[in-house]
Amino acid sequence: MSLAEVAAAIRNGVAKIEAGKASLLTAATLFDAARALLQQATQGTRRPEPGQAIAAQTAALHRIAEVLTQAAHAEQGFTAYLSNVAAGDTSTVANLPAPTSAATRSPTPGIDRVEHLRRELPPPLEGANSGRKTHGRWFVGDRPAQQIISGEDEVADLAQSYLDRIGFRFAAISAHVEIKVAARVRQRWEQTGQTITVTLVINHELCGGPRSCFVYLPRLLPPGCSVTVVTPKSRHTFTGEPT
Repeated sequence: MSLAEVAAAIRNGVAKIEAGKASLLTAATLFDAARALLQQATQGTRRPEPGQAIAAQTAALHRIAEVLTQAAHAEQGFTAYLSNVAAGDTSTVANLPAPTSAATRSPTPGIDRVEHLRRELPPPLEGANSGRKTHGRWFVGDRPAQQIISGEDEVADLAQSYLDRIGFRFAAISAHVEIKVAARVRQRWEQTGQTITVTLVINHELCGGPRSCFVYLPRLLPPGCSVTVVTPKSRHTFTGEPT
């Protein structure tokens, strides 16, 4: 098999991963909404069936989140491989498209600036529930960086209003820094129609589970807009899905 054929096969695999992730995100939205409605409708009941159904839906959401994370890692590997191949033989794979709608490894944006901003942050947080706020710095292009801190405020309220609008009414994630920055991006996009590319440097790892940024960010971001999140140990790019 020639190098071009290998690249074409990998490109086809990446496209199928993209399609699969879109279906999983839709399923996660439906499961999350159904679970929230069932919780409300059966609150206070002593019958075991509602609890069993809610537990099954929660397990499904956890499994979807796991598969989404695995798919993102697979895309990272494929994309890195194609980049290496392209560096060695641009005639065969120079026009390969990059993944567009979920968490993928991105080209390093302004690495010197990222490292400078990283040094401005408090020490990295350990664990999912450290009790301390996540701090971040985010910027667009060569514009000055802005500070963002997790917690409830007017930006979290804005984020929740957008989450409500796209069907994630019961998502308790609006206070996360990644979601708050995505809300600012959506606000700017709705005001101007501009496609925005943001880099966000934070002192905490991305959340996991069925109600994580891997599920919500591609839906919250406008089409074509992206946020590259740089954590102490990783880097992921989230791009808004086409409507």
